Amino acid sequence: MELKIKRNVSLKVISVLLSLLISIIPFFQPKRVQANPLIVGAACIASILLGMKAAGYANNIILTPEQMTATNEELTANLQVAFPDPAEYNKQLNALQNLDNDLKAGREVDWSKYSGKALYAVLKGVVDVVWPVEITNVPQSEIFVGSIGKYYVTKKVNSSYAQYGIPNHGWSKYLYDVNSYTNNPSKKAESSNTAGYFYVRERGYESYSPNYTYYVMTLTNNPSGFYYFMMPSTVQWNKYLASVLGLPGDFSQVDNVLFVPSIKNKTANKVKLPTRLPQTVINNINNYIDGSTENLIVNPTPEELPTLPDGYNPNTDDLPDLPGYEDVTPDQEPSGDPEPTPTPPDPTPTTPEYNGDEWVNPIGNFFDGLLKFMKAAFVPTLSLNLDALNSMPDNLSEKFPFSLPGDLVRLFSVFQADPVPFAFDWEMDFTAVGAGKIPIKGDLSLFDEYAPLFRNLAFIAFIIGLAWKTFGMFFGGGDE
Repeated sequence: MELKIKRNVSLKVISVLLSLLISIIPFFQPKRVQANPLIVGAACIASILLGMKAAGYANNIILTPEQMTATNEELTANLQVAFPDPAEYNKQLNALQNLDNDLKAGREVDWSKYSGKALYAVLKGVVDVVWPVEITNVPQSEIFVGSIGKYYVTKKVNSSYAQYGIPNHGWSKYLYDVNSYTNNPSKKAESSNTAGYFYVRERGYESYSPNYTYYVMTLTNNPSGFYYFMMPSTVQWNKYLASVLGLPGDFSQVDNVLFVPSIKNKTANKVKLPTRLPQTVINNINNYIDGSTENLIVNPTPEELPTLPDGYNPNTDDLPDLPGYEDVTPDQEPSGDPEPTPTPPDPTPTTPEYNGDEWVNPIGNFFDGLLKFMKAAFVPTLSLNLDALNSMPDNLSEKFPFSLPGDLVRLFSVFQADPVPFAFDWEMDFTAVGAGKIPIKGDLSLFDEYAPLFRNLAFIAFIIGLAWKTFGMFFGGGDE
């Protein structure tokens, strides 16, 4: 039995398939080109913090998991502002991730090969989270010493002791006594001389009286560095003063001490970064990554830090040359691609989203190859005069109408997006029977499991029908 299908029936079938395909297009949302989310590793952040510590700007640097998360969010936003083009953003992201791998591996880094704008995006994210508030109004006649959290410490030296000065930090444990003004039990407090004061204040109250005053005492008018002060163990401000002065052990200390009133001003034009991370810092990074420690600790040993010049004051002096550290400026242009570029780690596997190309591309390629095969294999054997076909160009599949399969592939690739189940929401009016209006809501998420199969079958049916009908129009005959 021979089955004949009228041309109008074929067109109706194709129309139905096309209508069906168009009906599901609204459930696809066009994809937008977006930059990948930034995840800068702990090594890049630790390098910035180590540069602060080596320059004498900060001490006791510890970041909690919450601060690490906030830092990544801040620097991601900074990098996206600095590089609004997604392609350039992803390029800088890859460079930073490769840099992080180099630093964790203990390799030497040439900072001149990296964009200063990208590095300062990371630096600003770190500073805004770890040291978010600046001290802008130190009281007159007082000297800024350091800030911790929402408190800061200043000092005032009496005029008769100005020539000797009072050290900002590096105090030793035996230089103070918690029970009296003197560290010598045989002497009375009245015999001591007041060399100056340390003040603890809350930020935002610079012009007000300090929360607590510590009296710096000495037994002679020529202290030669032998100072001490009353520090009762019950005073809650002890931990802030102890953190700034570097006092050991007896009082709970606070982390992330800053020795300059404005870290943003000090790093605005230049910062020094280590060409190689010390092994202690690398070990701390690995401990943070594998969960051995909860916090990221940037605390190298004294031997792993450069020696600052005698008399160096981070508040007033420019950054000195430090061995093993390079200058980085915000306008630094990369001198070349960083070498070597390590292979990035394999991404975390994710469930692949639906991609129609997996079905459409092979079908389009099949018909493209079929047309070429027909030209090369069959045309020369026909008895008809088909010389014109022998001269067909190699790019015939790019010419209409033979380009239709490929055109369809390109057309429908525009609509690749995460599928959204159809939803409905309306009201049924039953006021005539006294029931009022009843809302009816729902969606077709119940069929999510079968939706990909339905879409695949719709694509296949449409492509086969279109190809079959196109072939019939050119190689068939009549309306049948």
